[in-house]
Amino acid sequence: MTAIYFSDISNGWLVGFNGQILRTTDGGSNWKIQPSPVKSWLTSLAFDAAGKGWITFDDGLLTSDDSGATWKRVPFEGRYFLAKLLRVGPALWAIGQSAVMQQDGTKWKRIETLNLRNVGDDQAGAPAKGAEGRR
Repeated sequence: MTAIYFSDISNGWLVGFNGQILRTTDGGSNWKIQPSPVKSWLTSLAFDAAGKGWITFDDGLLTSDDSGATWKRVPFEGRYFLAKLLRVGPALWAIGQSAVMQQDGTKWKRIETLNLRNVGDDQAGAPAKGAEGRR
């Protein structure tokens, strides 16, 4: 298994190789196999602020509109090798080898450039603000 997510003390999911999805409704005492629409390596899972479930895999995303009871494939153009989902505020970000995607409501948009204006060569290696004397 490659990722685990619990939405509360009772309900959780494990995902892994060959499209494997396991679900518990009793805090992990018992696990049941859930059908998966893909046979790919499932790499990460999370639920957004609206309660919609998402799972990353090499060719895109799976989604659940029913609190994780069933999963369906989200059509994607391209292959992004998505590996990690991160919740930032109400939205999710998906990070992969060849893309960074940001959730925009029910759709996903590819981030073409990252604004690094606060990161410069002059700051490389410098201690964080307020970190002086903490070494």
